[in-house]
Amino acid sequence: MNDPSVHDASHWFGWPARRPRLALCLTAAFFLIAIASITRLSSDGSLAAMFPENQPSARALAVISSQFPAADSLWLVVTLPPDAPDDRERLVAYAQRFESEIAADKWFAGNVTSIAYRSTPEAERFFRDVALPHLWLYLDERGRADLQARLEPEAITTALQRAERAAATPGAAGVMMQSFLYDPLQLRELVQSRFTQELAAAASDATEGLFLSRDGRSLLIQIGGAKSAGDMAFVHRLMQATRSASTRAEPGGLSVGYTGAYAIANTAERSIRSDMIRSITGSLIMLQCLFLLTYRWLWAFPIAFAPVAVGVTTGFAVIAWLGWPLSPPTAVIGAILAGLGLDYAIHYMSHYHAAADRHGRTVASHVAGTLGLTLVMACLTSVAAFAVVALSDVPALRHFSVIGVVGLMASLVGTFVLLPAVLVFAAGVSRDGQTDRSPLQTRWRFDGILLSAIRWRRVGVPVMVALALAAAALLALPGGVVRFNDDLAVMHPKPNAPLALQEQVTRDFPNHGDALLLLLEADSDSDLVALAHQTSRRLMDSPAAQRAVASSAGLHSLLPDPLTHAASLLSAQQIDPDRVVRDFGAAVADSAFSPEAFTAYREYLRDLVRPGDAPGMEALRQFPDLAGALLPHAEANTGTNSRAITVLFLREAMTTSQGRADTVNTLRLALNDLPGVTLTGMSVVGHDVGGAVAGDLAQLAPIAAAFVGLLLLLGFRSLRDTAMALVPLVVGMLLLLAWMKLVDVRLNMVNLVSIPLLVGLGVDDGVFTIGTARSCRKRGLPKAELLRELAASCHAVTITSATTLLAFGSLMLTSTPAIRSMGQVLAVGVVACWAATVLLLVPLAYALHPNPTSLSNPTPDDPPANTGKERQP
Repeated sequence: MNDPSVHDASHWFGWPARRPRLALCLTAAFFLIAIASITRLSSDGSLAAMFPENQPSARALAVISSQFPAADSLWLVVTLPPDAPDDRERLVAYAQRFESEIAADKWFAGNVTSIAYRSTPEAERFFRDVALPHLWLYLDERGRADLQARLEPEAITTALQRAERAAATPGAAGVMMQSFLYDPLQLRELVQSRFTQELAAAASDATEGLFLSRDGRSLLIQIGGAKSAGDMAFVHRLMQATRSASTRAEPGGLSVGYTGAYAIANTAERSIRSDMIRSITGSLIMLQCLFLLTYRWLWAFPIAFAPVAVGVTTGFAVIAWLGWPLSPPTAVIGAILAGLGLDYAIHYMSHYHAAADRHGRTVASHVAGTLGLTLVMACLTSVAAFAVVALSDVPALRHFSVIGVVGLMASLVGTFVLLPAVLVFAAGVSRDGQTDRSPLQTRWRFDGILLSAIRWRRVGVPVMVALALAAAALLALPGGVVRFNDDLAVMHPKPNAPLALQEQVTRDFPNHGDALLLLLEADSDSDLVALAHQTSRRLMDSPAAQRAVASSAGLHSLLPDPLTHAASLLSAQQIDPDRVVRDFGAAVADSAFSPEAFTAYREYLRDLVRPGDAPGMEALRQFPDLAGALLPHAEANTGTNSRAITVLFLREAMTTSQGRADTVNTLRLALNDLPGVTLTGMSVVGHDVGGAVAGDLAQLAPIAAAFVGLLLLLGFRSLRDTAMALVPLVVGMLLLLAWMKLVDVRLNMVNLVSIPLLVGLGVDDGVFTIGTARSCRKRGLPKAELLRELAASCHAVTITSATTLLAFGSLMLTSTPAIRSMGQVLAVGVVACWAATVLLLVPLAYALHPNPTSLSNPTPDDPPANTGKERQP
């Protein structure tokens, strides 16, 4: 029976075989344009593209990473050899030599904003020049009462007498006198505790403010960069220049490690490119080996891969044209597309070989016509799965989706345009369609699998059904269907020396331990300072927050609260400055100290109780190191919105998921309903990612399933055929999820896409199998012919599953744990769907196929044993 639709399709899909030179020229021109576009590709070594955009904590961390100089830093950890004695001077000497090399290198002049290995003196200068002159404005009601008490005559006299006794103590006179002359009434201690931990370290005589580890054997050197860690050209140059300066400084046996934002971004960017090369190269090598084992012809794989090369190149060219950088997911999608796009060429070539003996003329046109619509449907289901991923809140996954959609569609077009043209020349087919030979004969075919599945269907079908039911029962048990990984470390490549060193710094260096961040946003600088104070009060008023937070540093530490300024001025009116100066002068006159030594201090006391305007952001910006630790780059604060950060130092490290969740929830409860305040940090984002993964999965998987089901229903126009085509997907997904639960494979923001992708990819085997059965049914072919057609499909399904498995398996060669996990999940899913197709769907399709009584056919119980060998040469 002739199907008119086949002849119509042959006309449209078969033109490249009729005009092969034109098809090759058009494809070559398009390919060269795509290659030229790819040269514009850049890489992003940060995790910003992996953060869900709808998560406030992720958005806040992205803002801090891109706009705040505190995030743009390079840390050098200099450590004594294990067998060397403690020698702080040796560490400091190297730091001084390194600092000199930095100063002597002209490149660093405009590209490095700071270098420090001890606490900045700016903190002490700010305290002395800004905070102490405005001491009254820094104090709360209790502090002002305490200050007022210290300015009473009796308190002044007591303070001077205490200083006289201390000065008479042997060994302490020098130190005490210096402190006494600077602040004889010890007023600075009323506010000093409010300032940053850096100020406390700077005042420490024990370490001279050095950034030493707790054991004193390592020194931390911090370098501030002038550009963002997302500027990879700058990052590469900074790392290269810093390593050269370190070598010139002659470490002399000291080990020098690199960490911080720049070092981590540099390692990640290099890993992204190496992962892309490693995954694609590994995929190509394994696929070539598979083709060599399967086909008799050496050039079978290059011919089959030609359309895929066009598709992969087109996908990357699109994101290069859009200006999107490579991220870990987008870098490895080339290997995925290599396996998926190759499926179309394999099915085309398998049917080409099957038709070669029966269609001596116009073989390529015949195959394109009979298989074209099925290939389009299979492509659309996969494209739908990739398109659904575009609904994710993660920018990198949306980029991943775009490459997948464009790459698969371009691969399909390449299969219809490029592959027939190449086969015409490779197979020795003349322009009139006459073929001399078929280069696609296989060394091994997999028809025996088909025959065994049908012959033993009374065993295989019940076994697959039992496995599916067992998997469903396992998933119904307590513990959830899937678990989620909230550790963002899986997004970084491993091994990762900078990341490991950062963990060591967090563990071993004081004031660099576990800390969380608060991003503060307000309409003006004054409102921003007031918000910082309001935030601090919220944390102080919460007993649970106090148990979690040891201390905090922010604008509330450095600047007085604008909202209390009027009350401070009013309370100062109760003190007579002339009386305070007289009482102090009288007490000094009655003491052993010279009145002339305190002339400036008397003027300070007069100004202290008559404060003027409070110091604000303008005063803080006069101290770049302090401002850089809390405020964004100057150019980032243009407009009406002002931003700052507050650092929360925790009492205990968040080493467990439950501990992280408890801390995050406690702090959010304390800051509830406080607008403009967002709790963030890698630990917070990691905690939120777990919820985001669950939400994305709950959203994406049903949408992907609905899209695929609708496409199948529209394409097949049969509820039965649609349901049968979904059998491999349903069974394969049940087996995959059960396996993930058994071996505790957890979902993260990368391998999350495996589930919706498998919805589209897993159904392809069913589409090809049911599509073949439908074609045989429409043409009125008996079961013997159905076996012949299914043999070609089974062969193609097995090869395509193997190629897809190898493509996903190549992801396990990458250095990023999340990417390796995605490859593992997809590989297991592909195997499960293939098993469900061969052992369950094929026997069902055979059993349900009509068997015309007017034809002599083998019975279902006795399929021909030599079906797979009839076409062998």
